[in-house]
Amino acid sequence: AQFDSRVVPGKSVTMMQALMSSKKTNPHIRAHVFVALGKLCLEDESVAKKCVAAFVKELESETDNPVIRNNIVVVLCDLLK
Repeated sequence: AQFDSRVVPGKSVTMMQALMSSKKTNPHIRAHVFVALGKLCLEDESVAKKCVAAFVKELESETDNPVIRNNIVVVLCDLLK
């Protein structure tokens, strides 16, 4: 997926976005989902435009889990490069 984001089906991105926003999802899974979506955002600008606002919203107010917060910061830093 990092070499060619076209091999990732759109349904996978949608599923990851649903897992990211669901509070019922295990926090460890959510932490991994943020990283996976971040990698896809690096390859596809349209995915990044959809996800960055959700990343920031999650970072600002939604979670108190330090692993999730750390992963979001790492993803946002990667997107700024």
